Amino acid sequence: MRTEKTLAAIAFAAILMKIFHLPFSSVLLMLGLGSLSLIYLFFSFYFLCDKELKRQNVVLSILWGAFMAVIPLGILFKLMWWPGSWSLLISGIVPAIFFLSLTFYFRRNAPEYLTTYYNNLTKRTILLCSLNLVFLLTPGQVFIKMIYWSNPGLEKLMLQRLNDPNNIEYQRQLDSIYNRSDSLNQTK
Repeated sequence: MRTEKTLAAIAFAAILMKIFHLPFSSVLLMLGLGSLSLIYLFFSFYFLCDKELKRQNVVLSILWGAFMAVIPLGILFKLMWWPGSWSLLISGIVPAIFFLSLTFYFRRNAPEYLTTYYNNLTKRTILLCSLNLVFLLTPGQVFIKMIYWSNPGLEKLMLQRLNDPNNIEYQRQLDSIYNRSDSLNQTK
C-alpha cells in the first residue's frame, strides 16, 4: 500500500508541477500514473489483500486490476493531450461501476475474514471511479486554461488547436513556439 500511495503522491505532485510550469512535470506524471497502472495490472491481488494472499477473492482481484489499470492511463492521456483519453476513461468507468456493484453483492455474504479485503476493494473502486468521472466530465478547455494561465498567447493557440486539431497552421505555430523555447533553454 505504501507503493501505491507513493505513486499517487508523485502523480499529484506532477499535476501541480504541470500547472506551475515546472520542469520534469510530464516525466513525473508518466512515471506516477504509468507505474500506478502497471501495479494495478500485475499486482492488484497483492495490494487488495490483508497481509495474507489467501484472504481474498483472487479471481476478482486479478480482474479488478486488469480493468482498473485503464483509469490512470486515461487520466495520463487526458493531461498529456494524447488522443484516446476519452476512450480510455469510458472503458474505465463501465467496469468500475460493474465491480462496485459486484463488491457490494459479495460483501453481503462474505465471511468475516474477507471484510478488510472487500473494504479495500470498495475504497479503491470509489476513489478511481470518482477521479475517472472528474477527468471524463471536465472539458479539455478547462485543463488548457489551468495549465497555460501564465501565457495567454499559448493558451489561445492551444484552445484553437483543441477545437480544430486538423489545422496544420496551428500546429506549425505551436512547433515554432516550442522550438523557440527549446533554443532559449539550450543557450542558458
